[in-house]
Formats: sequence, structure tokens, C-alpha cells
Amino acid sequence: RYERLDCKVRGVRYSRRHAAPSLLNVYSACRDATLRGEIAKVCSMPDTFQAYFIVCHLHVWMCHQRLLKEPLKEHLSSGSFLTSLLFDDSRYRVSVLSKETGAKVQWSKVKKQFQEQFLANTVLYVDAATGNDDVCADLLSRSMLFLYQKPLDICSVDIMVEYLRRSLQMLDRTSTRMLFTDGNISFPPLFGKDH
Repeated sequence: RYERLDCKVRGVRYSRRHAAPSLLNVYSACRDATLRGEIAKVCSMPDTFQAYFIVCHLHVWMCHQRLLKEPLKEHLSSGSFLTSLLFDDSRYRVSVLSKETGAKVQWSKVKKQFQEQFLANTVLYVDAATGNDDVCADLLSRSMLFLYQKPLDICSVDIMVEYLRRSLQMLDRTSTRMLFTDGNISFPPLFGKDH
């Protein structure tokens, strides 16, 4: 899969050997932010694979937004690679969960459902990020993030709007070199100041 990734960013060519591991690190940051569990708790999500997928997708999407600053070819190839990592990780996790629980779940049978969730939430996130805070709150509350929260807690939605804005700003300050040479990015904590 690494062979498809060829990054030339702002006149500097990054070798496949450097770009692919750096994007693996970017994906690891998305996974680590998900595994902190803060968002799942605020959004009243159960400890399920679906909740993991929803929160991890939010972080991958934010990285996609940062990649939009790069030239089109690099944005598309790097974004595609991150999305592939999300779905490869998901396939692996479904396989492990299936073995651990004894459930007969095959990724091929649930993949379409997760692809549909991915596309629907992507549209909501794009519109949420470009709208004012009221629009952002409205769209986030209709996303899969708040699927399990009944009744909807407006304070939780406001926390997520603030987190989305701070995370996008933090990623926006990430240099191209950092993104494509080591990929050691991080997301801010849900509560408190950025690190």
C-alpha cells in the first residue's frame, strides 16, 4: 500500500519511506485521541466498536481538513491513505472482537454500514466546521456522535463544538514538514488548554 503514496509538497519531495510512516503516526494520534475515552463519555456513548469508529473518524476527518492546505495531489493521496488506515484498523478490530466475543461478525457484511456512516458524518462535519457555532452545534447534534444521548445535553454539544474548533486550529498550525516527515501530531484534551 505504501507504493501508492508519493508526496511532493511545496517543492520538497518526501520519500514514500518517510511519508507513509508519518501518516501512520498521524493515524495513531487519531486512534490515541479516541482511546482516551473523553469524547465517548461526554457524548454518552457505550463502549462499542461503533462508538470507537465514530470518534476515530472525527479525528481522521480533522486531519483531512488540515491536508486541504496542501496541493491537490498530495491532499488526495494522503487523505486516501488515512481513510484506508481507518478502514484497515476497523477490519482488524472487528475480526478481533468477533473472536473474543464468539460473535460471527464478518467485516465484509458490516463494511457497507460503516462506509455509509463515514459518508453521512463527513458531510455533517464539513458543514459544521464552515458554519457559525449555532450551525456547528446543530449539525454535530445530528451526527452519530450524539446517537446514544437521550435526551440531548446541550452542554455536551457545546463542549464538542469547542473541541472541534480548537482541534482544527491546532492542526492548522501544524507545519507541512511535521506532517509529512514525522507525523507526531496531537489533539488537545477535551477539557482545558491545548498542549
